[in-house]
Amino acid sequence: MDIDKAKCVAFTGHRSCKLKDLSVNLFTSGSTLEEMLEIEITKAIDCGYTTFLSGMAEGFDMLAAECVSRLKRGNPLICLISVIPFRGQPRGLSDEDKERYRQIIESCDSSIVLSDTYFAGCYNVRNNFLIDHSSLIITNYNGTKGGTEYTVKRSIKHSRKVIFLN
Repeated sequence: MDIDKAKCVAFTGHRSCKLKDLSVNLFTSGSTLEEMLEIEITKAIDCGYTTFLSGMAEGFDMLAAECVSRLKRGNPLICLISVIPFRGQPRGLSDEDKERYRQIIESCDSSIVLSDTYFAGCYNVRNNFLIDHSSLIITNYNGTKGGTEYTVKRSIKHSRKVIFLN
């Protein structure tokens, strides 16, 4: 699959357990994380970005994919691609999140599965793919160590534009 990096946005952020405090009116505008995310995605679309990559992790990734899915209904130029680190990724999700995952996958224009099985480091492979195929990263990063930190730091090192939502 050809992805035009210059017109591609990727998302990185925390799982729901770290998002709860950020989901209700902590921004100076009084907006929720979901509202701020939709605003930034709309700005990206207005700037000519047409492809959006979601790593499909529970939390921010899925929230971002749902926002893109809503916005693409009114814009046939928008493409949502799920970047799945390994087959079976949703196995560990709650039943509710498995259903959300399924609905997001159905709304995607395509899916890229990077490995047939889980292996140590598969999430970093996914994160590297997101960075390597995009020029803009939208993140919800709270400063804690982990995959989001890795992705944000690598994005900056590789001169990607990074938009922080907190």
